Order: sequence, then C-alpha cells, then structure tokens
Amino acid sequence: MNSIGDLARSFVSQRHNTLMRQEMNVLTQEITTGEARDVARKAGNTAPELVAINSLLKISEAYASGAQQTGQFLSTVQTALEHLEAERSTVAVSLIAINANSTAQDVTLAADHAKAAFGSIVNTLNTQFSGQSLFAGTAQGAAFEDPATIIESAKLAISVAINPAGAIAALDAWFDDPAGFAAVYLGATGPHTTRKVDAGVEVTISARADDQGIKDMLKGALLGALAPELGFDHAGTASLMQSGGATLLDAGSGLAALRGQTGLAEERTSQSIAFLEAQRASLTIARNDIVSVDPFETATKLTDLQTRLEMHYTLTARLAGLTLSRFI
Repeated sequence: MNSIGDLARSFVSQRHNTLMRQEMNVLTQEITTGEARDVARKAGNTAPELVAINSLLKISEAYASGAQQTGQFLSTVQTALEHLEAERSTVAVSLIAINANSTAQDVTLAADHAKAAFGSIVNTLNTQFSGQSLFAGTAQGAAFEDPATIIESAKLAISVAINPAGAIAALDAWFDDPAGFAAVYLGATGPHTTRKVDAGVEVTISARADDQGIKDMLKGALLGALAPELGFDHAGTASLMQSGGATLLDAGSGLAALRGQTGLAEERTSQSIAFLEAQRASLTIARNDIVSVDPFETATKLTDLQTRLEMHYTLTARLAGLTLSRFI
C-alpha cells in the first residue's frame, strides 16, 4: 500500500511540475512578445473587432509592400531619366558646335561622341529593376535591340539619301516604318502601365521608350553618329550634325515632361506610403489594446512561479532523499 502511495505521490509531483513548466513557458512567451498566448480568450467580447483589425492590417501591409516597390521602381526610372538628360544635353552641345570651319578631327570626335551616347542611351532604356524593364511598359525583357543593330538598321534606311535633307526625311520615315523603329523597339505599345498603391489609388508610369521625346533624342543622336558615314561633303556633314544637335535640343522638352510625370507619380506613391504607414500604426495600437498583456503583472506572475518551481524542486529532492534510518 505504501508503494502505491509513493507512486501516486510521484505522479502528482510530476504532473504538478509539468503544469508549472507549461505555465512558465506561456508567461515567458507573453513577456517576450507582449501578447497573450490565448488571443481568443484575451479578446473575449472584442473578438469580432480583433478579426476585423487583423484583416485590415493584412490588407494595409499588402498595399504598403506594393507601394514601396512602386516607389523604388519610379525612383530608378527617375535616375535613368536624369542620365538620359545628361547624355542628351552634352551630345547636343558637341553636335551644335560643328560647322563649316570645323576640322575633320572635330567631326570625327563629335560623331564618336554621338555614337557612344546613343549606345549609352539605349542601354539605359534597357535597364531592368527586379526583373522588369524600366521603359518597356507592360512587356517583359529589354525595350530595344542592341545599339549596333539599331544603328545598322537606321543607316541602311538613310544611306540612299543624296543630301542632308533627304537623310533627315529618310530617318523620319524609318521611325514611322513598321520595319524600322517598330522592328527594333521590343516594348509594349498599348496603354501605359498603372500600379495600384492603395485602395482606389493608382499611379501611371508614363516613361516608355516609344515616347516621342525619347524617339527625338534617339533620332538626334543617330543623325550625329551617322552623318560622316553618308558620303556628303564637309558642309553637308556639318549641316546634318547640326540638325542632329537641334533635334536633341528640342527633345529636352519631351524628356522634361516625362521627368515631371514620373515625379508626380513618385509624390502620389509617397503620399500613399505615408498614409498606409499611419494606418498600420493606428491599427497596431488598436490590436495591442486587445491582445497585449500587462508586462508588470506578467513579470510578477513569472517571478512567483519561478519561486514556487524552485520550492517544488527542493521539496522533491528532500523527499527523494528520505530513508527509514533517517526517519527513525
């Protein structure tokens, strides 16, 4: 009978120990997270409100994540447009400076500058951000064929011209020809890309490689790069290069418009991000009011439980060490 009592006492002791350790784990988790482990029990009558808050938080977080990505995308587009503007302005100046008194070396240097800038412009327009092209609209992949392919296609189209005016007309026709510019432009041609940055709030990404301002910039750079290769006399070559520079100057307004539209989209996205962050903060406070635990009360309970658990271990050890001889 005594052995049965010892086993029962041992079982009760182990069970009591397990319960205290489980309670300690719960209190430790609560003091670490600041939230009740049994959220449903803590919420009580406010459970429906908690469900609604959690749902709104998930929606807000999803929109905030998308808005952050859109903001980063637009910032990268703006940086690329700034690079395009720098290329446009410097090449325009070098081409405008060519005249009948320029040396052959001046012409060669200006043409080389225009060709290098054209390559840099195309490569910039082919930039991707997180696997999506900056300037191809809804299309996947690069916005253009490689620069050398574009130059060869344009050169073939204008090589039959007999004077600078004819070369300009031929290049204009190439940009409108389905077998010309449309064949080397790989991006979308439909409506511009839109991105949702909040419920009912969308931003339009207007910067696309088939925009007229960008096409004019490409046209001006092509004229400057190809002028010395068309077989015209010095005066004709200089005239064509100056036309290329003038075209680049005119392209500035179109590029400025794209930068302005992108800036407006960035501002609208930033406003949505700020609103979503404020909304998430407000919802988080409301949620914490329902599910949070009193840290002082929880710490007090944990300290008390630790004391009781230590006492339990001490008593268990003493009981385990009892012998008949000590008892007598």
